[in-house]
Amino acid sequence: MSGLNPGARRVLDDGLTQHQGILLIRESDSAKHLLAYGLRALRLSAFHDTTRDPVLSMLSIGVEKLLKVSLGLIHLDEHREWPTQKTFRTVYRHDIVTMERLLRDRLRIRATRATHPRYFDPLLASLDADPVWRPIVEALHRYGDQGRFYYLDALAGATPVDDSPEVYWDKVDAAARDADPELERLFHASIHDYALHDVFMTGLNKAAADSLQQWWSMIAMAGKQGLMGARGVLIGAGAAALMDVWALSARRAFNIQGLDYALLGRWIGHFRRGRFFHERIASSSVIRGERPLGWVAHYAIGIAFAFLLLLVWGLDWARSPTIWPAMVVGLGTIVAPWFVLQPGMGAGIAAARTPNPGAARLRNLATHTVYGIGLFVSAVALSILWVYQRV
Repeated sequence: MSGLNPGARRVLDDGLTQHQGILLIRESDSAKHLLAYGLRALRLSAFHDTTRDPVLSMLSIGVEKLLKVSLGLIHLDEHREWPTQKTFRTVYRHDIVTMERLLRDRLRIRATRATHPRYFDPLLASLDADPVWRPIVEALHRYGDQGRFYYLDALAGATPVDDSPEVYWDKVDAAARDADPELERLFHASIHDYALHDVFMTGLNKAAADSLQQWWSMIAMAGKQGLMGARGVLIGAGAAALMDVWALSARRAFNIQGLDYALLGRWIGHFRRGRFFHERIASSSVIRGERPLGWVAHYAIGIAFAFLLLLVWGLDWARSPTIWPAMVVGLGTIVAPWFVLQPGMGAGIAAARTPNPGAARLRNLATHTVYGIGLFVSAVALSILWVYQRV
């Protein structure tokens, strides 16, 4: 144990074994990624019927996981042990409605323990007053409990015991319309002008995503403020960091679309043909398997830049990370898209040939800022695992 930070040791002294601690990190990461992808899909989906099932799948599982992790952290803080499997299977089950109400009640009771109540209290009050949140909870509960196999069960001759998931999500839409006069106006206008339908549906999805984002913000802040115990501070910080990444992505600064990784794969795929520069990559011939190639390249580049960080600052930084080296690498690597990728794909140096170069550059800076933050957060998580191995 020599050489360990005493504060880090106290964080680990909460009753969990080393193995349980690692499993907790993995489960919380799973919940965060499900929510992040679900929220992104919800914000970008314009045609409800084609996206409802995958969106509800990700969101219902992600919300249930985060609820169970959060309730488990509170139980751990109070009893120095993780809840039993029996508790999760027979008490919590897939009952999102009950778990959400229980978690909010527990956080309300523990709110006086917040290190800075002025950050947590307004989030809880805003969620309490949100007319869209309750229908969302009920819709996700319905989907998670029975809705995933609603039509399959009906196909097998089972008598439905409740409304379909679509009916429950329609209640979310109705609540969003009632809460926003502009959505109500668009609803009636789209009946006579179908061109407004996509605008209306996007507005509905945004209202639901904003409500979910608000709940996630409240959970993350509760963790950061110590309302779920010492270990919850780490989980909350990670949730907040990832949530911010996806919030930046969802806003899509200046309404500029992000890079389609299929186009990245197309650019790389043309290398073997000796072509490195394109007038306009979107007009170049399609490369077989370009999308998976683009995604692999995206992650490979990110990993390579992470190795650059370790090469310069060494493993000592990785064991005790600070944010500035990560930000230097995050922002410094913007030279790659500005002077290699964008000219090669036809966008010009630093997006000079795009319709709005200034907006594109700001978006690039925001993306690389997020990447720098991601490097730091990842290093913190790995340093925690390193501490586990030393204990």
